[in-house]
Amino acid sequence: MEETAATAGTGQTPLTRALATIRTLRRRIEEQERSGPVAVIGVGLRLPGGIDGPDGYWDALTAGRDLVRPVPAHRKEPFAAEWDTLPQRGGFLDEVLGFDAAFFGISPREARHLDPQQRLLLEVAWEAMENAGLPAGKLSGTQTGMYLGIMWQDYRDWLAGQPDAYWTTGNGHNFAAGRIAHALGLNGPTMAVDTACSSSLVAVHLAAQALRRGDCEVAFAAGTNLILSPRSMRLVQETRSLAPDGLCKAFDARANGFVRGEGCGVVVLKRLDHALRDGDRVHGVIHGTAVNQDGRSGGFTAPNVLSQVALIEKALADAGLEPADIGYLEAHGTGTSLGDPIEMEALATALGRVNGGAPLTVGAAKSNFGHLEATAGVAGLVKAMLCIRHRQAPPIVHFRTLNPRIDLSGTAITVPDTLTDLPEDAGRYAGVSSFGMSGTNAHVVLGPPGDRADRQSAPAVAGFEISAKTPKALRALAGRYAEHLAGYGPESYAAFAYSAGEGRTVHEYRARIACTGPEEAARALRALADGGSRPDVTILQGQPADDEGQFAALPRDVIDLPTYPWERVRFAPEQLPVPTPAPAGPVSAVAAAGADAASAAGSTGTSGVPVGAAAGTAPVTAVAPVPGAGGGGLPVAHLTRWVPAPQAAVEPVPGSGAELVLAGDDPELLAELLREAAARGTRGTLLTPVPLGPADGWTTARLPEDPDAWRRFWADRTGAVPIALVLALRGAPLPQDPSAPDAGRLVADGAALAAAVTAAVASAADHCRTYAVTRAAVRTADGEHAAATAHGLLHGLAPVLGLELGSAWGGVVDLPVEPGPGDTGALLGFVTSQTAASGTEDVAAVRDGRILVPRLTEAAGEPAELPVRADATYLVTGGLGAVGRELVADLVRRGARNLLLVGRRAEEELAPESAEFLAALRRDTDRAVYRGGGCDTPAALERAREALDGMPPVRGVLHAAGTVSYIPAARTGVEEFADALGGKAAGAWWLHLASRDWPLDFFVLVSSVSAVWGTQDCAAYSAANGALDLLAGHRVSLGLPAVSIAYGPWALGDEGMADAGLRGRAARMGIGTLDAATGRAALTVRAPGADGRVVACPLDLTRLRQVMTGLRPRGLFAPDAAPADATAGQDGAGPTTTGGPFAGLTPAERPAAARTRVRELLADQLGHADASAVRDDVGFFDLGLDSIMAVDLTVRLSAAFGTTVQVPDVFDHPTVTELAAFLLAAPAAPAALAADGPDAVDAYYSTGT
Repeated sequence: MEETAATAGTGQTPLTRALATIRTLRRRIEEQERSGPVAVIGVGLRLPGGIDGPDGYWDALTAGRDLVRPVPAHRKEPFAAEWDTLPQRGGFLDEVLGFDAAFFGISPREARHLDPQQRLLLEVAWEAMENAGLPAGKLSGTQTGMYLGIMWQDYRDWLAGQPDAYWTTGNGHNFAAGRIAHALGLNGPTMAVDTACSSSLVAVHLAAQALRRGDCEVAFAAGTNLILSPRSMRLVQETRSLAPDGLCKAFDARANGFVRGEGCGVVVLKRLDHALRDGDRVHGVIHGTAVNQDGRSGGFTAPNVLSQVALIEKALADAGLEPADIGYLEAHGTGTSLGDPIEMEALATALGRVNGGAPLTVGAAKSNFGHLEATAGVAGLVKAMLCIRHRQAPPIVHFRTLNPRIDLSGTAITVPDTLTDLPEDAGRYAGVSSFGMSGTNAHVVLGPPGDRADRQSAPAVAGFEISAKTPKALRALAGRYAEHLAGYGPESYAAFAYSAGEGRTVHEYRARIACTGPEEAARALRALADGGSRPDVTILQGQPADDEGQFAALPRDVIDLPTYPWERVRFAPEQLPVPTPAPAGPVSAVAAAGADAASAAGSTGTSGVPVGAAAGTAPVTAVAPVPGAGGGGLPVAHLTRWVPAPQAAVEPVPGSGAELVLAGDDPELLAELLREAAARGTRGTLLTPVPLGPADGWTTARLPEDPDAWRRFWADRTGAVPIALVLALRGAPLPQDPSAPDAGRLVADGAALAAAVTAAVASAADHCRTYAVTRAAVRTADGEHAAATAHGLLHGLAPVLGLELGSAWGGVVDLPVEPGPGDTGALLGFVTSQTAASGTEDVAAVRDGRILVPRLTEAAGEPAELPVRADATYLVTGGLGAVGRELVADLVRRGARNLLLVGRRAEEELAPESAEFLAALRRDTDRAVYRGGGCDTPAALERAREALDGMPPVRGVLHAAGTVSYIPAARTGVEEFADALGGKAAGAWWLHLASRDWPLDFFVLVSSVSAVWGTQDCAAYSAANGALDLLAGHRVSLGLPAVSIAYGPWALGDEGMADAGLRGRAARMGIGTLDAATGRAALTVRAPGADGRVVACPLDLTRLRQVMTGLRPRGLFAPDAAPADATAGQDGAGPTTTGGPFAGLTPAERPAAARTRVRELLADQLGHADASAVRDDVGFFDLGLDSIMAVDLTVRLSAAFGTTVQVPDVFDHPTVTELAAFLLAAPAAPAALAADGPDAVDAYYSTGT
């Protein structure tokens, strides 16, 4: 007691002192772990000369082989002519298009679009994993990282002319790293690194840091590099760094450049203490790493000697070593006259002159293989590991005489020209350098693996098991193992059995070899390879391992085994165009098509999407199919016609109902809806209080103002009853006086409205459908008035919300300015019926108590002459983009002599092609005036109008301004909507106000089909185009000339949909493209519909309807004879598909026939030439099907089986057997689809046009 009390008086007890000591020790341990060494436990390689592992690599190095050669003849295709104009020699792999896609569950269709660099990486990463003795199952779900060095995108450029849905995922660098994580089930940090030639050594540095920090337990560090087209070779040639003689002569007096090379290298890393704990084999140990930058050197691509010195010193400090500890240095060693002397001076300064005269041998693998670029660093790392393991330094090929500019005075540095022994008692560590052309440098310090612990005496081994993905691969693997075992003694047999049994992934086809020694096992394996049978060989196809862990009692002793026998198939593009520059961002037919070639506007910041024009004051007839149209003769002009909704779309669904949630800023409409709902006995919540007495069954809540508030609201409302959220929107009138104080609110108010509706939908509950109610935003018939409000933008926004946010979006319903008797009741009946039945009518209008819905139909008639006069002025916005230039030139050809062009950029900032076009206009017309600053504000437009002084009267307006950006709807807020609405929607409104008193012959608004059927990630752009459509209807209702032409994709030059692959994808969906002549001809289109809008896009409506059936069915695409909701509300008891395509078969014959048809369609979808490649009991996703292909498959299944198949149906029945049975029992579709449907929809979501 006394001792305790005395101690307490000091403020510490023995217990607190002990705890403090423990904390101190723990901190020291953690610090030591953060700087601890990292073990290399697995290696995978693929290098020129047929090298597929460390042993072959070492043999080539020690033999001094020069594996640089001319481009193999078969590798030149399809660019042979271009290759013949370029340097021919390099370190080329033999065949790079072959790939075992089936092994990795990748379909042939996807494999064709998969960069061979990714293909190669998948195989080599698998080999590295097996070299480490780690079955895939042990890594799946673990914190294992993937760090990939990669730099070129030759295949991406090769495919730019024919991109598929897999073009982006198959060729993006980030996807290459992610694909390894996906294939192996890795959950740790995953990233691609591009620092040019130092990429893979920087990847090693990042991986080692992550392991030290505890970010991951295991890490892959890799580099992959292939030369797949002459384009990259030409780019490198332009740097004048290639050796004219095709020889890499590192550090030699003749050094005059490097030679390019190919290869892939992967190392598997783990903290050394963990590797020793787990009994892993250690190839080498990373003790220190460093990365830095050249900064301001003699030139952007010139190396910096001081930076290289600092780099090596930093890596040594990280390793806790001295310069004398480094006995071998694997140099960057490119063989350039500038780089070699700088690198050697850095080595002399950092090591050679400060190591007490210790010997230092410098090597460079580039002399053997050429510069492997993104793979060079990891290849150098593996070479250095081999050097310190074998204590030898291979010769530098082609080294004869030291470069006279290299000064090695005061050092013991040697450059070997023969195989040289390294000292056994000094310099046990090695350094590896890798430098990137952009100035990023990396250095790694390696140590020997250390002596392996004495092997435990292994118990007698009864045998082992091998496995493969296919019977053929199993026999091939058996043959490799048989040859490998030929030199084994009994003492190594247990290690072989462990490595084959526990260190390899178990596949479906297995063979158990019941042999107790290597000689007997070799004979058994040879018999298996030859297709023979023996009593000691048991085939176990698909059977579960009833002896799981049979070899687990053996000590972990990983040894080298032959690599897996890949069954490669050559996957090349179906067509072989000369590579063209790739688009700047992720490409999809929809994005390019839906945005109406908005990229064509790049030079002026305007949408270069031309639009049709309208002339006259009354609706007239639209143009018929245009001869020579880009759509191959498809009808070009279409319109939306309003028809009565199918009865099923408005009738209550028996036995179901929907709860209502009402919100919005229109108290009168909310009050009327509340009264109508109460009369119907509908219960729900009113989020916006209105001046009424309480209604039975209704609660009142505060209107959420942001997405998080909406989410909290929905979190309290869970349940199975579907909810219809109705947003009653007042729609304040647009300003009629540009000088009014509130005129500046035009864009802000519209953006706020669009953002509020989007937030409500994006954060809605799973069982909720949101409806926006607008007022007089559309004209359904002549004589109706279209109000001047911002509600039009919601009709443009609507299809994008449906496309991206799915069932959370119900639709937009338009009421008259003053709803009549029965209108609110019809509205409520419609939204509750559609919500309960998951209806497909997402656009509607209520008129005289009836629900009207739009249908997309072909327009009939002939084009009218566009009135263009020489004594008039024509005002054009956005006229200097690629498409805008076509339209302006067409006006000039028709006789226009006076032009006022308005754009965002100042004239001195115009792109060269725009400036040249403007100069030509000024030569060829009487007057062509350009004004920058846009027209998105009254002040900007007034500045432009000042240029009209002294010009003839304006007789025509062509508004083609606007910008497009790609942002998911859920992330589109007020700022993004405001950016889109400014030049396009606001500019159009100010033009309307300014031109009301002008003697106009036409007022053309350039809109987009994105406002008709939606474009993925273009919510703001589509909303802005919707505002143009409303303005056209408003002007027509005022008796003013107007047309809004919703253009589809254009094919112009290098912009828009010029890409043949994109055009092909769109065509398979039923969407054609407009060539320049057809687009110009659309200027003569007149608007035959009441809404003043024409859709100018070649369409195969039958095919497009089939596409939509497999996605989100929309009433817009339904034929008049069979509305989309014709079967809504049925109880499912109608006829099944057995009455259609299989009507002539007996019940016993139908299942087999259905399986055959599903198998054929699936095989074709996956890209197999033979349906036998698809097994009935194998999961679709194991066969390589993914969500993108599933969309297309549903379209084809729907057509083949005469039913409606959606993507979830495929996911829920993921084998041929299950899906065929489901389809036989499915209800027949209300209208027969065309046989087989389109071979389309690589991704409608990204090709919405």
